[in-house]
Amino acid sequence: MPTGDSKQAGALGGGRQLATAVTMSYSCLCNLSPIILAIIIDQFWGKYKTLCIASLLYIVGLIILVLTSIPMSINAGAGLPGLLCALLFMGIAAGGFRTTVSPFMAEQYTRKTLVVKDYKGKKKIINPQMTIQSMFSWCYWATNAGSLTAKIITPTVEKYHSFWLAYLITLMTIPGCIIILLIGRRRYIRVPPVGSIIVRAFRITWRAIRNRWKLGKQPNNEHLLDYAKETTLFDKNKIEIIISNEVETIAQDKIETILPDEIEITMQNEVETITPNKIETITQNEVEIITPKKAETTVKTDNQFINDLKQTFRACRVFIFFPIFWMCYNQAVANLISQAAQMNVGPVPNDILQTINPFVIVVFVPIFDKIIYPTLRKCKILQSPIARMTCGFIISGSGIAWTAFIQHLIYSTGPNFNYATKPCLTCQKYNNITVAWQIPSYFLLAIGEILAAITGIEYSYTNAPKSMKSIVMSFFLCTKAFGSILNLSLVPVTTDPQVLWMYTSQASATFVIGIIFYIVLRNHEEKRIPVEQSIRKESILSVARLE
Repeated sequence: MPTGDSKQAGALGGGRQLATAVTMSYSCLCNLSPIILAIIIDQFWGKYKTLCIASLLYIVGLIILVLTSIPMSINAGAGLPGLLCALLFMGIAAGGFRTTVSPFMAEQYTRKTLVVKDYKGKKKIINPQMTIQSMFSWCYWATNAGSLTAKIITPTVEKYHSFWLAYLITLMTIPGCIIILLIGRRRYIRVPPVGSIIVRAFRITWRAIRNRWKLGKQPNNEHLLDYAKETTLFDKNKIEIIISNEVETIAQDKIETILPDEIEITMQNEVETITPNKIETITQNEVEIITPKKAETTVKTDNQFINDLKQTFRACRVFIFFPIFWMCYNQAVANLISQAAQMNVGPVPNDILQTINPFVIVVFVPIFDKIIYPTLRKCKILQSPIARMTCGFIISGSGIAWTAFIQHLIYSTGPNFNYATKPCLTCQKYNNITVAWQIPSYFLLAIGEILAAITGIEYSYTNAPKSMKSIVMSFFLCTKAFGSILNLSLVPVTTDPQVLWMYTSQASATFVIGIIFYIVLRNHEEKRIPVEQSIRKESILSVARLE
């Protein structure tokens, strides 16, 4: 948001700090809103309806953005308030898209077992796990293809015409999303909402923490969530019942005070023992009688949910390190635009270079999917997702290190050097260094994103139980939100010349996190080896049966 007379993109005159703060706040909203929306989606709307509502909200946000970006509105001081209001609507809409698009896409693929088919005279094995991996890669590709188109058209139109026309072009494309959703509404597999497992997961986790605090360390509980499991035993000499999540033993001499076939009774979500004289004071509509058989069924269901949740937490351990990754990655990408404003960009808008990032992803995702990954598997190099993600961390760190080197070159070049003294209104606002130096930064950051982010989503999604897929996506988006929050704390140091040391420290942090990531999780891959071996064995047997 440089000043309007700087001959660079921007009209609000807020400078690097305001631009970074708004960008990071919007990114935080886009990644935090899915957590709340996921509860509403699973409880009430479902994924298909959410996509339709999100499209409408995005249209509302773009309408506000168009109206407040016309010269009359900017001159009246409505530019920044209008931008913030529009970003609020668009951030919520983006949260709806992010939490539903990938799971909704995965739900359309229903094959669960290996299948061997003839293809041009050769037998091809269709592996569901590999197919899901490819689907996620192509979904990421489509997202960045749209981003690439927008990042080329929008900066060019706003530089040579106006902001409002650039936003109007975007507004005209969104109704196409709604049309596609309506056309395919009878063909899509639409899983109805069955209740939010995120809320249930939070309740289970809180119960486990509370029971662990009350009971202390128990030798039979290997995992924290094991403390949330409930066991109901029925014996003719004693009966164990659950009262307010605590197990109480009823001896033989007290059994006569409990109804013979109705051991537990739930009233307003609390479990009580009901004696015959007390049952008369409670109406049938206010209580739910739980027989021993029903209690056992409920306990088994809860325990299975807890086991699935434990498996999901294990699968999502890779996300623990991603907030630092996203903090460094997003800070570099966001500040590359401001960095370009200090360089000679020629006739090109300073923010159009950000198209290199989605361009590299669009080009290289198919190359990785069809050529690089199969070749690496044949050479037994970077076979495991943990190794690929580690490589992604290191490459991203290299991209940030290169960005720090560029900033050093900028400060070493005139006429403004490190911008300690702000240039006058009539002076040249940039240093004599070409913006082409930024190309390796965008390239390395994009390759790192392919290896780290896409692999992280695919790894956790395929290793989580079927009922926990939405939790996996929520965890992943949480890491991006936390990364944005960490970025907001760095806004004070995004000024000249402190920004050079920010790049240097972030590059170092990314390298260190990548190394720690591999050291901590490299043994986690050993648990997957039997599964992968069984898949290969099943593939060989399938081919043998067909031949």
